[in-house]
Formats: sequence, C-alpha cells, structure tokens
Amino acid sequence: MGKANFTENKYSKNLVIQAQKGNVNAFHELYNFNHKKIFTILLRLLGDEEIASRYTKELFVQSYYNFSSMPKQISYFGWLFGLAVHYSLVKIRKITKEGTVKTPGEIVIPKKLSRLDKKIISLIIEQRTAFVLRYVLDYSLDETADLLGSSKPVIFNSLVEASRNLLDLEIECEVDLKTIVEYNDKILQPEKKSDFENHLLLCSYCKRNFDSYKKLVDSASKLDAEVDIEKEFWDEINSKLHQKEKTVTEEHPTVDKYFREEHNIKNATREIIIPAASKRKFVKPLVSLFNYSLFRIGLVVLAVILLVFGYNNYSGIFENAETWNSEVLTGEIFLNGKPVTSNFSFQPGDEISTGANSRVKIKTSPKRIIIAGDLTRISRSSIDKNLGLEIIKGKLNIFSEDDANVFKIILSGADIYDLGSEATINVINESNFIVTCKLGYIEMENGDEYSLLNERSECSSTKEHVGIPYRMDAPDSVRKMVRLLSNNLNNKSFIQNLLNILKFEDGITLWNLLRRVNDDNRRFVFKRMVEYFPLPKNISKEVIQSLDELALRNWLDLIEGR
Repeated sequence: MGKANFTENKYSKNLVIQAQKGNVNAFHELYNFNHKKIFTILLRLLGDEEIASRYTKELFVQSYYNFSSMPKQISYFGWLFGLAVHYSLVKIRKITKEGTVKTPGEIVIPKKLSRLDKKIISLIIEQRTAFVLRYVLDYSLDETADLLGSSKPVIFNSLVEASRNLLDLEIECEVDLKTIVEYNDKILQPEKKSDFENHLLLCSYCKRNFDSYKKLVDSASKLDAEVDIEKEFWDEINSKLHQKEKTVTEEHPTVDKYFREEHNIKNATREIIIPAASKRKFVKPLVSLFNYSLFRIGLVVLAVILLVFGYNNYSGIFENAETWNSEVLTGEIFLNGKPVTSNFSFQPGDEISTGANSRVKIKTSPKRIIIAGDLTRISRSSIDKNLGLEIIKGKLNIFSEDDANVFKIILSGADIYDLGSEATINVINESNFIVTCKLGYIEMENGDEYSLLNERSECSSTKEHVGIPYRMDAPDSVRKMVRLLSNNLNNKSFIQNLLNILKFEDGITLWNLLRRVNDDNRRFVFKRMVEYFPLPKNISKEVIQSLDELALRNWLDLIEGR
C-alpha cells in the first residue's frame, strides 16, 4: 500500500461540503470512493473480517454525524485513515487486556486476499500490527512505537520476528536477520555498516537473505490499497442516516454499544497520526516550472527562503518540525541541567527548568507561544513529541490562536488539550493543579472524566480527579462546592444544594455537571439548565440525557450565545 494519497481534488472537496450540509447522496459518493480502502486498513490491523466490517460501517456513520470534528488540514480519506488506525489499536489494546486475542489458528482469513496478505494476517497480533503499521501503511519506526505505546527496541524486535515468520530463510552464517533489518531501515551503526556491505559481497547466503527481505518489504509497501470484498455496507449505513437535512432529533441513530463504549470520534480526532509527508514532495512539482521559467534564479532563491523559514515557522505544511525556538526572558534558565543565557532550541527529549524570578518563552508554532514561569520544570513528551509537552512542576501561560492545531499538555493528574486559547496551567504540588482559561477553549481528561473550559472559566483538579469548571468571578460559595464535587457527584442532596446556588452565569458549570453526574442526578441538572437555557430546535430531552455529543455541543453554542 505504501504512502497513502491524502490529497483531495475539487470534486471530492465539494462532496465533503455537500455531505456536511446533510446531502446523503454526496455522502454515498464519498463512501463509494473510500469504503474498500478503510475496510482494508481495518482488516490488516485487526485480522478479523467480522470486526473490520462492523467498524467500517460505524466509522462512516460516525463521520457523517461528526464532520465538525474533521481537521481542516487533511482530506476526508486522511481523516478516516487516521480514525481507522486509531480505533483498530484501541480495539487491539482492549482484547489484549481482556485476553481474548484470537490465535493464528482461530483466525478466519478471507479467500480472495493475496498470498502475502494471508500470511500477514496469520501473524500473532504484536507482529502483525507492527509490520502493517511500519511496512504496509508506511509509518516510521518512531511513529509505530508511539502508536503502539511501546519502545522502539520492542517494536523493532516484533518487526524482525514478523519478517522471519514471513520469509523462508537459510541461516547459515553468523549475520542474523536483525542486522539485515537494521541495515535496510538505515539504523545500523556506522562502524558496522561498511563491514556488512563487504560481507554481502562475499557471502551468498546473506546476499540471498537480504534480497528476500528487501523483496518482502517492497511487496508489503505495494499491496493493493483495496482488497476485493464481496460485502456491501451501504444499505445498512444508509438506514442509520436521515434522508433529509441532518438534525439531531429523537430519531437520531445511536451507534452499536460496542463502538460507543470504546470510541469517541471527537477525542480520537486529536490523536490521529497519519504517516508524516515528506517535505521534499512539496518542492518537486516546482521543478518542471524551473525548467521553463525565465526567472529560474529568482525562483530558486525564493524557494530556498520559503524552505528555510517554513521548516521553522510555518504551521501548515511544515507542522512536523521538531525544533521549538525558545528565548530567555529573565533570570536563570537551564536546558538539560546546563544554563542558557540567550535563544536556544527546545528539542524532543529536552527538559527546561527555570530559577526563581525567571521566565522563558517557547514558540511551538507561529500560532502558539508558551511562557514558563519561575521554578517551573517542563519536558518534551515522548508521545506526540511535535504537539505535546509535559509539566513536571510550576506554571505555564499559553497564548494560541483559535485556529491553531490542538496541543497536548501532560500532567500527572490529567491530559490537557489547548484548542486555541489564552490560558494558565498552575501545578501547585504533586496532587493539585488549577487551569484558568481566559479566552478560547481547553479540554481536560483523566480516564473517563472529561471537562471543557471556555472563556473566563477555571478548574481546580487533583491527581485522582478532573474537576468541574466554574466561572472566574464565581462567588466563594460556588467555588467551594464545585471543588468538592468530585467526591459528591452521586450525592443527591449535595447536587441539589449546588443547583440552588448556581445562576444563569454558571452555564459552563451546569453543562459539565450534566455530563458527569449519574442518571438520577442528571434529571435535576437538566431541569435547572432548561430554566436558564431552552433546548435548541429539534433537540429533545431524551437525546440530551443520553449524552449525545453533537446535541450537547449544539446546546453549548446556545448557552454561550453563539
């Protein structure tokens, strides 16, 4: 399959626009273009035709109702591609944890698959997922390790064992398959590289094994993007979609229980990783223009300038640049324990600490600046290294534009997502932290607990629980009770006492509270909310109380006066 094509022509873009407006015929056309590719990705990763079929249907249904979550910078297929990979890995982690993984002998392999596809699906789950991600879907070794939540050495060993099981090799030399894989993946140590190349010239067994391995990797990268499937999913998908313009009503189709429990497209969208595009490919189309232009030199100079500045500053095409430009503002700043006094680069794996009365500015992209205050310690996360940061202690101020990419901040008690905001994160100690959102939006998660902060709201949380937001100018009585909510969400009398003091201005507290309380208390919260904020047109009480995400977001728009 190799590098997937995520570009989108004008026709496809128009189909997406029409589908977003509720045009089912346009969505059917998008389905026709993409369903075999998505099914193929799911089948290769999951190794189970039945689950791949179910997930294909549910992904299309959910994408129809969650177009608002689709990132602007990628195509519809790119979005589905990332979701398919994400959901496959969520399912794999679940069945692995539950101990319900099928053995190779239990797997039913579709007859029409290619010989190589059949052998790949027959691999044990650890080897199959690593091999498919790395060599079929063309993720890098780093990306594969990040996606699987494992270390590079572990993933590399899985790749070696997968290759060993897929090949019929003659091992009659001291050079093993591990060395061949390291050499082909360009991670063999330099001092061993020349020795291995010389050895290949002399050893026919190793040369034969090396050629076989290269052929395997090449064949895997060229596997068809679409397998020949007999199943047709559209009728079942179409039965779940409205024939008229999309509205959220009592008839809004709910997804199958197994999918609803495991997945949330809005959350998954933040985690989508598609194989990083080579920056060079954006330059190649210009080469032909250079050959026919009278201004070659001027264009070359312009291209060099754009590349130099783009690699470090542009947040669109070159979003994957790993270097964050940083500047010492005041006081003592330490990078990996060593003092720095001027501008410096903040790289993955680095750690910054600030002294007393010290501040440092970090520019993660043209649309986001982070200021670390005094006595703060932060590090580049090993997960989502281009869009993530870990706060060990201290205080951060975030300044980002509303169209900036989602940025993940990891704390010991929660994952925080900046959706374009002006916000402050203050880690008070190992067990307590406060997040203040002055503009824009911040999302917070810890397991199943979720909170959304909007403009001029604040949230006090602990290592064990994500708190419920309250407005920054809320009276002390409200602040005190909201901060005690985590241990009283199922306490009927406590909830009713809180509802008695919440006012129209406390809409964000009520909205978050509705999502977190149990079913019995949800009735009381809903009743108080509709006294202040009537339900949007075509949204029913039952849909809201079922915590339908789209309906809740629509109601939040009304609460915020949008």
